[in-house]
Amino acid sequence: MRNYYFKGNIQIQSPLHIGSGESGDFIDNLIMRDSNDNPYIPGTSICGIMAIIAKKRLMLDDIAFEKAEFNPIFRSLFGSAGKKGEGEESRLIVLDAILVPDKNVKIFIQDRNSIDRERGSSLEKYLFHDEVVSSNACFEFSCEFREKVEFENLNLLIDVLEIMGSGLASIGGKTGTGHGNFKLTILECFYFERTNPDDILNFALEKTNALPRVEKITSLKKHNISLNKNISKIKFTPEVIKIKGIIRPLDPILVKTGFPTDIVNRKNTITINELKDLPIDDKPVSVDSAFCCYPDNIPYIPGSSIRGCFRSHAEKIIRTLIYNINKNDQNAKNSVWDVKTLGIKAKELKDKDYNEIYDEACIISKLFGFGAMGGRISFSDAEPENKEKFKGHLKLIDHVAIDRFTGGAAQKKKFNSRPFFPNYPEQDSSGDMKFLIRLEDFEEWHLGLVALLLKDLYNGQILIGYGKNKGFGRVKLLKGNITIEGLTYNFNKDNKGIFADFTDKTGGDIGEFIHIPETPIKSGENFWVNKDDRLFIIIEKAIRAFKKELQAYIGKNKT
Repeated sequence: MRNYYFKGNIQIQSPLHIGSGESGDFIDNLIMRDSNDNPYIPGTSICGIMAIIAKKRLMLDDIAFEKAEFNPIFRSLFGSAGKKGEGEESRLIVLDAILVPDKNVKIFIQDRNSIDRERGSSLEKYLFHDEVVSSNACFEFSCEFREKVEFENLNLLIDVLEIMGSGLASIGGKTGTGHGNFKLTILECFYFERTNPDDILNFALEKTNALPRVEKITSLKKHNISLNKNISKIKFTPEVIKIKGIIRPLDPILVKTGFPTDIVNRKNTITINELKDLPIDDKPVSVDSAFCCYPDNIPYIPGSSIRGCFRSHAEKIIRTLIYNINKNDQNAKNSVWDVKTLGIKAKELKDKDYNEIYDEACIISKLFGFGAMGGRISFSDAEPENKEKFKGHLKLIDHVAIDRFTGGAAQKKKFNSRPFFPNYPEQDSSGDMKFLIRLEDFEEWHLGLVALLLKDLYNGQILIGYGKNKGFGRVKLLKGNITIEGLTYNFNKDNKGIFADFTDKTGGDIGEFIHIPETPIKSGENFWVNKDDRLFIIIEKAIRAFKKELQAYIGKNKT
C-alpha cells in the first residue's frame, strides 16, 4: 500500500478573503494570518472545497454532507463522523497553504454595500469593509492520500485535483462577488510504499527526491472505477461556466469607495459645464466620493456592485410582470423578497433541508441566493482594459446639495466626486472594463434569466454605480467581445449537461467532465448571441425554460 503526496501552487486569480471571524478598527472582516502576520489558507478550507468538488463529481449536490457520507466512495476519501463508535477516518490530509513570498502581493481593504432592491441605490448603514489579498498571490499546496486498498478512490481525488487545476473553482468568502477564484498549478506527485523500508527511511529523512514520482498525474488512473453508482436522484447539474465580456461606459460612471481620499490634484479637475481641465494647482484635494481603487491605485468596479445592480434589475422585471397580471401593488412587491424579508426568511428556513429552502425561496433568490442558501451566480470585479487611459479620464467635480424649501444651496452640504468621463461614448475605448459572470450548479432556466439580463446590458439598460438620477452609470456590453468557457459533462444519453452538445468533446476531458475552452461568441444586432452561433440554440431553449418557470411562479403568486 502507498502514501501519495501531491504538491503544487494555488494561484489566486481574483481577490481572496479567508475570514478569521474577527474585526478591527474600521474593518468588519479580517483575514486569516499566520504567526508571521502573513495571510494563509487553512487546510480545512482547502479540504472543504475539495469535498464540495467531490460531491459535485459524484452528483450529490443537493445532499447534505452528513448524508453524502453514506456514499461509499465519498466516505472512503473524506471519512465519516458517523454514530458513536461508527466513524471512519479520512484518508486525505490537507496542509495549510503558506504564502509564497512576493513583494507585489498586497493586502487591502475592500468596500461592500447592499443595494435597495426597489430604488436600485445603496442602502444606508449597510457599508462593510473587508480585508482581502490581491489577485496575484500564490500559496503552496500540499496534501497526502493514504491508500488502504490499491487504487481505491484515487480516481476521485485525481478528478478533484484536475478540476481545481481548470481554474473553475473558488475558495474563501465573498465568492458570490467573484472573490477567491484560483487555479492549481505545477502539480506533482511522489509516493512511497509502506512495505518498503528504504522508501520509509527516505521519507522520514525528508529525502523526497529519492522517492518515486509520477510525471503525469492522470497516469495514476489505472482502473476505471465507476464513480456514479449508488447515486441519488439528480436535481441540479454539476456544471460551471464563465461568461467573459467587456463593458463600455456610455455616461459618466462612479462606484464610490467607502472613505475620502487625498490623492488628487486640481490638474485633474473639471467643471460640469466645460468638462475640461482647470488651471493647475499642485495642492492635493480631498475627494469625498472617489472611485474604488486597488492598492496600486487602479480603479475597478466591485463584483458586489455589479451583482447588486443585476439583482435589482431582475427583481424590477419580475415585479412588473407580476403586477401586469395581478394589478396588485402589494402582491407584486411581496413576490420578490426585499432586504428585510431576505433576513427574516433566512432565519425561518436555515434549519430546513436544502431542497425545501430552494422550493420556498423567491424566484430571484433561487439564482442569487440569500442567507439560508448560496447563490448559483457570481460576478467578478470589473477591471480596466487600459488602466492608464481609464485613470486619465477620472475628473474631479464639485457638488452642492439643494435646500428643498428655498431652492438655494444647502449650508454645509458641499462635496465633490471623481467619476470617469467618456469623451465619445460609443467610440471611446478608454473606459472599457473586462468582467466575468460565473454560473455554477445551475438549472436551465437560471441560464435563461442570465441571458435576458445580458440582453439588457447589451442594450445599455442596466445602470451601475452612483448618480443614476444625475445621468450617471449607463454601460453597454460590447459587441463581439464575449467568450465562454467551463466544465460540462456527457456521461450517457440520459444524463447530459446543458452544454454537452456545444463542446463536441473538443475541449478535453477532466475526469468524466468535458472542459469547454475559452470560446468566442458572435454577437447579434440586439442580442449578445448571434442566431448563427451554435450557442444560440442553447440560450433560446434556456429562455423558454425561464418563461415556463416564471409562468408557474406567477401562478403561485396570484391573489
